Amino acid sequence: MKVNVMGKEIVLFYGASVRDALLRYFTKFDIRRDVIESVTAKDQWENVLDLDAPVSDGQNITFSLGES
Repeated sequence: MKVNVMGKEIVLFYGASVRDALLRYFTKFDIRRDVIESVTAKDQWENVLDLDAPVSDGQNITFSLGES
């Protein structure tokens, strides 16, 4: 399945979570993975996503560090 994180296409396994998508993105772009717990993830409608929420094919995810 393919999702977009910060405008970049990320390939994931079916059943993946928002956390899985962010971890794959962080790994791909060499970002420290220990900051994942301080990330605020949002969908294309600016709804805040739980890190354990499932993702769906074609979903768009953005994130920011800290609370926003």
